[in-house]
Amino acid sequence: MKTLPLIVVLLVFVAAGENNQKDALEVPPERVADTYAVYDAALHNPLVGDHQGEPKAYFISDRTGDTYGQEDPEKCIDAPADDLHALEQATSDFQEQKGKVYRLENRFNLGARKVKLLNKNEEGRVEEWLFNGQTRPEPPLDEATDIIRLSNVGFSGDRLLAIVTVSNYCGGLCGSERWRIFKRTKDGWTEQPWNRCVTVS
Repeated sequence: MKTLPLIVVLLVFVAAGENNQKDALEVPPERVADTYAVYDAALHNPLVGDHQGEPKAYFISDRTGDTYGQEDPEKCIDAPADDLHALEQATSDFQEQKGKVYRLENRFNLGARKVKLLNKNEEGRVEEWLFNGQTRPEPPLDEATDIIRLSNVGFSGDRLLAIVTVSNYCGGLCGSERWRIFKRTKDGWTEQPWNRCVTVS
């Protein structure tokens, strides 16, 4: 586990927000359904960032990015031997997308949980409120306590394994980033406990 100084956390989140949504690419049509299904699986997990329980609402950045300081997946993910080839393919697919920023839409399927996508300016204002511990003056989704950032998704060739990075910022020194690994099963995308790297502040 790593602990990042406050300045590093802030710089990383500011740098990640510098890509304007209008400059972002569309998620390729053949990747849309699987990409959002993986996002849903990641956000349905009751542990997001440092919070236990079921969040009622999410602020989510309206564009993807690369990881925001996390180690490469080869250094962080320990897959069983039977899954190594699929993991290598997913890692390669993730790395091939490096530098691409995709525009996100509210295609999330999170049941009763509400989602507010934040553009660059909105994200900056929410970060400032969270950092200063202030009450949001006009809180859209005032149940939301974090800004969530989602990376592009790396898939294995058969689309049965996926890797993604989920980051959250919850104010001050509160934030984290971790790899999330999912396998497609008869029950949908199921998370695998293979990640051994978590960046927290």
